[in-house]
Amino acid sequence: SAQKLMWFYEKSGGPSTDGVITITPDVVTDLLKITGPIDLQQQYGITVDAQNFVHDVLMQIQEKRDAANANPDVTTNDKPKQIIADLVPVMLDKVLTVATADPITILKVFESHIKQKNILLYSPEKEIQSQLRQLGWAGAIRVSASDYISVIDTNIGGGKTDGVIDETVEHTATIRQNGSIVDTVTITRVHLGDPDDPITGSVNKDYIRLYVPQGSTIIDAQGFNQPDAKDFLEPASTAVVDTTLEQVSGHPITDTVTGMTTGNEFGKTVFSNWMIVKPGETAKATIAYQLPFRITFPFWPWQSGNQTYSLLAQKQSGAKTRYFSHTLQFPDSLVPRSIEPQNVVTQNSSTSLGMALPLVTDQLYGVVFKKNNR
Repeated sequence: SAQKLMWFYEKSGGPSTDGVITITPDVVTDLLKITGPIDLQQQYGITVDAQNFVHDVLMQIQEKRDAANANPDVTTNDKPKQIIADLVPVMLDKVLTVATADPITILKVFESHIKQKNILLYSPEKEIQSQLRQLGWAGAIRVSASDYISVIDTNIGGGKTDGVIDETVEHTATIRQNGSIVDTVTITRVHLGDPDDPITGSVNKDYIRLYVPQGSTIIDAQGFNQPDAKDFLEPASTAVVDTTLEQVSGHPITDTVTGMTTGNEFGKTVFSNWMIVKPGETAKATIAYQLPFRITFPFWPWQSGNQTYSLLAQKQSGAKTRYFSHTLQFPDSLVPRSIEPQNVVTQNSSTSLGMALPLVTDQLYGVVFKKNNR
């Protein structure tokens, strides 16, 4: 994405760039809490502070877009996001002033948001980018030797409604008697927007992708729904396939029964579909799939086996914090011997473990089993 941003920026007349730093509105809000209000009365008639930044700035942008759409021949409104370009330099000057007197306060803000992946960095220099990936600052899909889940929401044509969507992800892994594992993921999205608000009142149209262990096979999917066909534009007859996108996504296949699209990206299998929810309503969808590995115990000492289960739940970069719960169900022939981290996982019963928490950062936990020799 950063590479594409650089390409478009340069092709549209901008200068060459040395890299990309992305931030979310939450970063700006927290910085405004430290710097105090910023006076933009002369240019825009507002004073921007931590309380009004998201709504009022978006309203300014939306009003300019509406004016431009209503008067396409007028060129004075062709930069609806100019308010951000005018705000940032003033805010950064104030940040540097505060940082000179109290650097720890500013560093804590940046450290917190980097951990939450609200700040991401990209460099075209391979060595620098490699270091950014190792630090976890690049937003890359992480490598996992066992179970893995990352739910990626992409709002397409749904206005600025992501901020008023409460999302819950329930992940259940069931270990069968033969050691095979079936995961079931239930996603619930609640639209808290006001239908009369031009910012939050749109229908949220989310193209949702589930990144799971490569080789997982879908069993069932329920609750997903497609946008109306009229919402899609036909590509121009001269359009060509983007080579980068083709390299990343290949040629996904859509199942006619479940409606799910299955592909492979970044060493993961990806299940994709749409979830659509109107203001004041709730949407729920469920998908079940079998993992490509199982829990096994060696019959002979020289044979290899896998007696562990671990789950890496990766937060979507830049996304609003979602509530995540996980349940691990296993047969009574297995007994947990070791669980990490113990302060996160609870023993629900003799055959069930679980955890539930806001997914502020990536979460990893694991269980080592032993046979129940009753």
